[in-house]
Order: sequence, then C-alpha cells, then structure tokens
Amino acid sequence: KIDFQPCPTGCAPRGVLFQAASGKVYGTAFKGGTVGGGTLFELDLKTGIPSVKVDFATALGKVLDGGVVEINGILYGVAQGGGFNNAGTLYSYDPVAGAATKRFDFSTSDASSPNRGLIVADGKLYGTTRFGGVNQFGVLFEYNPVSNVYTKKHDFARATGSGARGLMVLASNGKLYGTTNIGGANNVGVLFEYDVSSGYTKKIDLATASGYSTFGALVEGAAGKLYGLLGSGGANNKGTIFEYTINTNTFLNKYDMAVSSGSGSGGLMKSTNGKLYGMTSDGGTAGIGTLFEYDPATSVFTKKNDFIGPNGAGPILITPVQVAVVTTVTGLEPPAGQVTAYPNPMLDKLHVNLPDPVSQKYLSIYSMEGKLIEQRASTRSEEQFHVNELSGGLYLLKVQIEGEIKWIKLIKL
Repeated sequence: KIDFQPCPTGCAPRGVLFQAASGKVYGTAFKGGTVGGGTLFELDLKTGIPSVKVDFATALGKVLDGGVVEINGILYGVAQGGGFNNAGTLYSYDPVAGAATKRFDFSTSDASSPNRGLIVADGKLYGTTRFGGVNQFGVLFEYNPVSNVYTKKHDFARATGSGARGLMVLASNGKLYGTTNIGGANNVGVLFEYDVSSGYTKKIDLATASGYSTFGALVEGAAGKLYGLLGSGGANNKGTIFEYTINTNTFLNKYDMAVSSGSGSGGLMKSTNGKLYGMTSDGGTAGIGTLFEYDPATSVFTKKNDFIGPNGAGPILITPVQVAVVTTVTGLEPPAGQVTAYPNPMLDKLHVNLPDPVSQKYLSIYSMEGKLIEQRASTRSEEQFHVNELSGGLYLLKVQIEGEIKWIKLIKL
C-alpha cells in the first residue's frame, strides 16, 4: 500500500491509474502538493513509492479528480479549477521532457469545470464538463492535440440528460457511452451514446428501481455489453451494478448493493480473468467502503476486502486498475526476450515469432488507452494477427511466457 502523506506528495488521489506505453504508472491527486492544487505523480511499481511530476497551481489548473490518458507518448488530463478564467484547464505532460503545458482554458461563458478525465477516440480527446453550455448543464467536448483545437460537440439538456459526472467509455463499436446524474424522463439521469460522426443520443432513462447516480467509469465486458456502478436506488437504495446491451438497447439491474457489500458510486475495471472489480466509499464492516469482484458470466458478486482505516478508507471516485509488472532479467535472455513482431509498422497482418519449445504463451493486443483488442493462448512458434480493421495509430503487444512479460509498441498504418 501507499500512504499519501505528507500532502506535498499529493492527497486524496482520485480517478484511474494509467500505465503508459513505457510501463510506468501515473495518477493524479485531488489536492496537496507544494501549493495545494493537486499533483500528477508517477508510481514506481518496484518500490511502491510515488514521485511528484507536476505540482498544480492556479495558472496550470487545480483540483484534479480524473486520471490521464496517452497519445503518442504524451499524457493528457483535465483540472476542474484554475486557469486563466478559473474555470478549469486541459493540460499535457511530456514524460521525456518532464514538462507540463496548459493546452486549453475553460470559461464560465462557454463550458466550465471539466470532470472525470478524458477518453481517446480516433486520435482525439473527448470529455464532459459540469457547467456551462447553452443550457448551463455542461457540455461534451472534443480536443484535437495535433491542431490544438477545442470544439463543443453537445450541450447537455434536462430532457435528454444533464449533470454528466462519470467517465465515458469507448465501446468496441467505435462509439462513446456515458451517464448523467440529472434529467431524462425520471430526472435521475440517462445513459447516452455519442457517435463522432452523427452526435448525441439518449439511450436509456435511469430510474430509482434500477439505480441511478454515477460518478465512475463504465467498462465493456463481453463485446457489446457495458457495465457500471450506480450509487443510489435499487432494492436497498444503496445502488446497483447494471448491464447495458448495445445491440438490443437493453438495461438490466444485475446486482443490488447493500450496507454489507458496500455502497457509493465508483468505477469498474475489467481484469484479464474476465471479471469486474470496483470499490465503494461507504458500507462494509467498518462503514468506510469495500473492494469487490463481480463475474458477468455467473452474475456472482464477491466482497474481497473491507476498508477499515489502516488499509484505507472511503475511496471516492476511484477505479481499480490492473498493471503489468515487467521483470528485468540479466544474464541469459528469458524466453519473452526472444519475441519479435513484424512488419512494424503493420498494414494488414502482424506476425509474431515466439521461442520454441515453450509450453504455453499468452498474447494480447491493446490500444494505447489500455483497451483489450484481441487475446489468445498459443503453443506454436509463430502467431499471426489480422489487423486490417484497426484504425491507424499506436498499439501495444503484450507477450507473457513462463512468468516473463514483453511489451512491443506497434504502429498501424
């Protein structure tokens, strides 16, 4: 565990930890740092010690409740406050140069208080704000890091959903999905879809019986099925875990949270074992939150940990994350070190040469945002992936052999 004390390191970490292509892990702290505006920190997986990379102050932005994402080796995030208009900023951080740059100032006259981080789609960044826009219910925005152009894409409205506080997810169909906490037919929020080509569509009106109020990230389980954690409503009024099927536009309450299981909205993450993990800020043995597991295949919920104080308390707006720990071996080259992938850049096919004989190999291709694209087990000396349908950009190949892991950065033309 890591104790975020004293506060010059940053206090109250929020959002999602992010593992960059370099293998390093980054996160943000809501407050603290040398000037109190929060920090961007890098976590050393070997020592468990965080090091501050950016101290946030009013000019760059302050009050961070989301993590960061990566495009072409540069990290991007948002701050709720600070900036020229004291309405929040969009910033970038270059890990090689060790420099942070303010990219955009939000304003109270247009859109203010960006929240819960950013999502990458087609090489651009998308996010939401709490306030501003035509209806003063916030907006959905796009930012192009190449041209440095910010564009408002949608004004939230009460009828179709407002008060977006959770992090959107990029689904396997190429569309963005998210939730709001206000508006819709029942005035407790909606689940919405955003197509970068055709725009915003309200898909589901949330209701008290099935659950409402979300501040965390949605996640895609099996292809076409989204899951989320809601903080209120349901049978016990402690929230629910829901499943949304994209193709049929079906919304199901899969599990009713309770005092014993934990309650309070947060995000979910999908592990390599296919199960979902999340944390709550309330409930459990000590009443200060839990860590839980949910298996979409069996609909079985399992509480894995009670927070009791010394091991943490009340994780607010926190999503668990699974990271790959790359082991460095000196001397004889381990089997994973013998892996090669070609052609790179790739166009239609990717060939992966694997050491032989080895009993079992596991290969996975990820987007730079950490989304699993394809995964397989192999006992052969060569595997071939068809990549012609992938969009141009950067990807990661992960190969695991005999406990060793090798990451290879891929370029798709």
